[in-house]
Amino acid sequence: MSAGTDGPAPRLADPLTGRTTPPSGFGAALRVDDGKPRLPGSLHLNRRLSQWLSFHADGRVTITPGKVELGQGILTTLSQIAADKLDVELHRVTARAAATPDSPDEAVTSGSLSTQDSGGALRHACAAARAIFTQVVAQRTGVPVESITVEDGTFHGPGGPIGSYWELADQALLETEATPEARAKPPGARRIAGTSVARIDLPDKVFGAARYVH
Repeated sequence: MSAGTDGPAPRLADPLTGRTTPPSGFGAALRVDDGKPRLPGSLHLNRRLSQWLSFHADGRVTITPGKVELGQGILTTLSQIAADKLDVELHRVTARAAATPDSPDEAVTSGSLSTQDSGGALRHACAAARAIFTQVVAQRTGVPVESITVEDGTFHGPGGPIGSYWELADQALLETEATPEARAKPPGARRIAGTSVARIDLPDKVFGAARYVH
């Protein structure tokens, strides 16, 4: 029996292979008897998409995970995951440090589980956000969803650009809960996640900027 549950943790279907495996890490310890569809990792108890990310009219994305950067490079990794799923360039993504009033409650940062639990949650949240924005663009333009692609935050139809995340940034589209239907990219389609990039936390360390950890 997993800690914090009333019975065995449910087996989750892999969205790519269809195989079912028991959840692991911190996500496996969360209570699941709340009657809600199971979501990855800490997204299950922090379901509102606006807790995880926001878009800005000036062409930026802010992600707001609840994990703490302790020198392990997690904010860089999570930024890569978000950029890849949203199809935006990495330089557009800002990872905001965890803040008690408005970050998702991801409990602890420990056990080498941040990429697994927070990364899985953020990837699913970004997939849900992308699906919502794509649906809105499709409704406004009449272009079928399956004919829309995303390139660096701009939505393209067969005839060219038809919208962007930035144009819809003030529409409160993320004030909703994630659903299980969102799907991650197949690993082979990822351009940014898993590649070597400059750590976003290192410049302040190298130049001795003041930081409060915890």
